[in-house]
Amino acid sequence: MKPIFESLASFRSCDSILLLGATGLFGRHLLPVLINFFDQSISPTPITIVTRNKSRFNSSFPKLQRPYIKTIEHDFSIPGSLNIDTPPTHILHMANTSAADTFKSVSQYEKYLLLLNSAQSLIPLLSSHRTARVVFTSSGVAYGPNSDYSESTISSVDHLSPSSSLAFGKLTSEYILSHNCNKLSIDISIARCFSFISPFIPLDVHYAIGNFISSALNNRDIIIRTDGNDIRSYQHVHDAVSWLLFLLTTDSPPRILNIGSDIPISIRDLAQLVRSILNPSINIQILNELPLDHNLRRSYYVPELNLAYSLGLVNNISLQSAIEHFLG
Repeated sequence: MKPIFESLASFRSCDSILLLGATGLFGRHLLPVLINFFDQSISPTPITIVTRNKSRFNSSFPKLQRPYIKTIEHDFSIPGSLNIDTPPTHILHMANTSAADTFKSVSQYEKYLLLLNSAQSLIPLLSSHRTARVVFTSSGVAYGPNSDYSESTISSVDHLSPSSSLAFGKLTSEYILSHNCNKLSIDISIARCFSFISPFIPLDVHYAIGNFISSALNNRDIIIRTDGNDIRSYQHVHDAVSWLLFLLTTDSPPRILNIGSDIPISIRDLAQLVRSILNPSINIQILNELPLDHNLRRSYYVPELNLAYSLGLVNNISLQSAIEHFLG
C-alpha cells in the first residue's frame, strides 16, 4: 500500500477537492492529513468544505484554516444544489446524520432525506464535465441483514422497515451517484464502511465501544445491554482514511470496496479487552436486554476484505493499540 503522502502527490494545483461531511469522524482525521501535506506544497490543491454552519466550523477547527481551504454553508436536510464557483475534480462524499443527532432520536425519514438530498446536490457539479473522481462513503448496512459482507453480495434491504432508513438511504445515494457518474464517464468508488475506533469517537452516545471506554475511564462498571454475543470488528479511522485516499487517487478504483477490519470480536470480549487495558478494577454487567427498536440488530457485522488486500491495502493499527491510546 502506498503511503498517504504518495497518494496525495498525484493532486495538482489545477485540481480541486470537495469534501462533504468533513466535520465528522473521518473528517477529523482526514483534514489534518491533507493540511500536513498541502502546507508543504508550493501550489496546494484547493479544498472546499461543505458545512451546515460555517462559523461553528471555523470556531471548532481554528487550526485548520488555510488560504487554500474554503468553507461553504449548506444544509442537506433541505433540497438544493451546492453553490460552488468552480466544480471540483475530486469529490469525497462523507455526509451523514451525526452520531449525536442519531442518539437524540432524529427521525428515520430525516436520515434518509439527508442522504438523498446530499447525493442529488452533486448532480449539477458532475454535469460540468470537470469532475474526474467521486468517492462515496456508504455503509456495510447496505448489504442488508445477512452475514455475507463481500462486495459481490446483492443487497437484501427491507425498504419498508423503519429501521432500514440508513441502509436504504445509502443505497439510494449509491444509485444516484453511480447512475450520473456512469452516464458522464466519471470514476466512482463506493466505500462500504463498517465499525471504527478513533480518539474522536463519541463516548456518550449509542456506540458500544465508546460506552465501554467511557465507563473504564470514569471508573464505572461496563454495562452490556444485550447478551454480548454479537460479533463486530473495529478499524482505526486513520487506516480507514488511508483507504479512502487510495480510492480518491488510484487509477481504476474498484466500484465497491469494503472499509473496515476483518478481525472479529464479540461485544462481551470487547468489554473484557477494554476493561483489561484501561481499568481492570471495574466489573462487567450483562443485562440481556433487547436492542433499540430503531436499529436493526446484526449478530455478525464483519466485512470480507479479500478485494482490499488484493489492492495492497492493510490495517496498521490494532484494536488493542487503539484502545491503549485512551490511557493518555
